Amino acid sequence: MYVLINLAILRVLPLPVLAASSLPAADAARLVLPRGGVLLVTVISLMTVLSLVNATLLMTPRILLAIGRDGFFTRKAASVSASGTPRVALGVTGAAAAVLIMSGTFEQIIAIAAVLFLLNYVSAYSALIVLRIKEPGLPRPYRAFGFPYTTAIVLLGCVLVWIAAIMEDRWSAFFAALLLVACAPVYAWVARRRRIDRAAEKAV
Repeated sequence: MYVLINLAILRVLPLPVLAASSLPAADAARLVLPRGGVLLVTVISLMTVLSLVNATLLMTPRILLAIGRDGFFTRKAASVSASGTPRVALGVTGAAAAVLIMSGTFEQIIAIAAVLFLLNYVSAYSALIVLRIKEPGLPRPYRAFGFPYTTAIVLLGCVLVWIAAIMEDRWSAFFAALLLVACAPVYAWVARRRRIDRAAEKAV
């Protein structure tokens, strides 16, 4: 559906107009449906944003929960309520999001996050291929339809989009790289503490 919408916009708007537009879908709707088209697309876009925010609120705290459960963050982040809600992780991610929004650099943050998210996808698809080659006998409760061809196609697409994002906004890519470099020693320190704690538990 996403690809079809983009193809439709490319069909309606010339490339120079598309490049200069801040809301391509609304501009395309204005040409196709002169009366009410912009309002319709705006409402649909807002509903899409709500679904994206909902998915992010469901996903992000659970990442923090898993990190806490594995010993790479405070154990309190792994706690859940009686209904299964990770309240500590939800509160931490919500507070962090509020600080980032109030910083006034929302567009900058999105640009940096886009580079990191694409790198995350590249890492995940690469790991899928490597794991299935190195560990072919592991149980596979989830099937990768069309593997390895579908995975390779998506991986190639992610790599190309990632390179394009870096070429388009090199400052954001540079800052994302600095964040990764800064996180590396922190991760190494936490992993070392985790190994020491586990060794101490075994000794006891």
